[in-house]
Amino acid sequence: MRGFRRLLFNTSIYGLAPFVPKIASVFTLPFITPFLTSTDYGIIGVLDGYLALVTVLGSLGLRVVLVNSFYRSRVRYKVVWRQLYAFLTIWGLIYGLFVGILIWMILPIEAKENTWSIIFAKVVAATIFNPIILISPLYYQLNQKPKPIFFVIVISGFLSIGCNILFISHFGWGYMGWIYSILLTSFTSATLYILLVLVPQRITPIFNFKWTRIRTSLRVSLPAIPHFYSGILLKNSDKVVLNELNISSKSIGLYSLAANFENNFASLATAIGTGLGPQIREYYKLGRDDLARKLIFISTAGFLLFCFICCLWLKEIFIFLIKNDELNQVYPLAIILIMGQVYRPMYYGFSIRISYEERTNELWKVTLVGAVVNLFLNLTLIPTYGFQIAAITTFTSYIIMGLIGYYKKSFRSYDSQNYFQEVWSLVFIFATVIVYYAVHLDIYYKTLITILVFSIVIVGFNRFKNEIAKFD
Repeated sequence: MRGFRRLLFNTSIYGLAPFVPKIASVFTLPFITPFLTSTDYGIIGVLDGYLALVTVLGSLGLRVVLVNSFYRSRVRYKVVWRQLYAFLTIWGLIYGLFVGILIWMILPIEAKENTWSIIFAKVVAATIFNPIILISPLYYQLNQKPKPIFFVIVISGFLSIGCNILFISHFGWGYMGWIYSILLTSFTSATLYILLVLVPQRITPIFNFKWTRIRTSLRVSLPAIPHFYSGILLKNSDKVVLNELNISSKSIGLYSLAANFENNFASLATAIGTGLGPQIREYYKLGRDDLARKLIFISTAGFLLFCFICCLWLKEIFIFLIKNDELNQVYPLAIILIMGQVYRPMYYGFSIRISYEERTNELWKVTLVGAVVNLFLNLTLIPTYGFQIAAITTFTSYIIMGLIGYYKKSFRSYDSQNYFQEVWSLVFIFATVIVYYAVHLDIYYKTLITILVFSIVIVGFNRFKNEIAKFD
């Protein structure tokens, strides 16, 4: 049982570190939304959508190599990390130039007056801060020691909250308030990681690195890029398509606000994956695939119920957080997008195993299917049904991407267990339909449903507590 509690704690910590600005922004909404418009959200939505499509190029997929080197060479992994750190630093200069050119080309006309400020903020983060934030948290994540990460989270989180309120509410800088806030938060996180990880652990870049090491690492990481890119394309192509189809910045802003709420649940899903990874890899080393599957099932069920309850009360959450009549009406879109995230724990059952076996060239084949389906549906349906349909196409693509990996021979050759992916997909769809309409119920009925769900959780926990105890 101690192992399961440790997993829950580590999961909550690990997932917050890279996403502090997004999570902290929820608590600033009542203070900043009166000073924002849908156009502000539209500008940020378009900017983030395009930049997200190239984010994976910043790391070249090398996170897979960093993780695997830790498990396969506990003695010499720091040497590998230091060489890759140096290579990413040099590569960051090229990547930063590309980011600047991209911003110049796609920035909405409403934001042209701040072009150079936006380019500076994004290029500095891409060139200097991103390699540090990529490598540093891994040391404590893989050693399952989350306290230093928690320290960074607290500092960066409070800074983000304060900057958002100061820049948007006090100074009235609108979307630029987010730009400056993210830059300062990234700077603070990078500085703290240098002091807490890179310096004490002596993880400094080795610029006279061996090219054979880099080539070997890239042979593993580069096949993973289509996988990561396909996932990013699936998550962000809707805003890019909306912009390319000349949908107004106002409509894109409304959709982006709903997607921002989804991002917070995606952060939690990523936390689950980060917490699951070390546990599941240990089970693979021990040959206990059965325990890995049980952990996936329990995580999936728990995350599904959590998302369901949050979506059930999302109308009230929007009214409480968003003090803007124009913006607080998009909760139905947010429900569909949030429930689309429930596929993630199941997807980790496939992706972690494939990554562990270093068959990363198989990952992109799965994520690409979801991305292509989403892109095709968006291009086909948005012109007829409007920007709202993008939420349904994204949900559909998420479910497809999350479950088809279990049918692949590359996975079945390592794990022949039945993951009941068809049943899970029906459960995801059924739960989404129910909560989409149940959100309009009276508070009395919502309370009853909430109590029922918590009762199911308690009964389920007691039912599986003996199995959970095996996770130690």
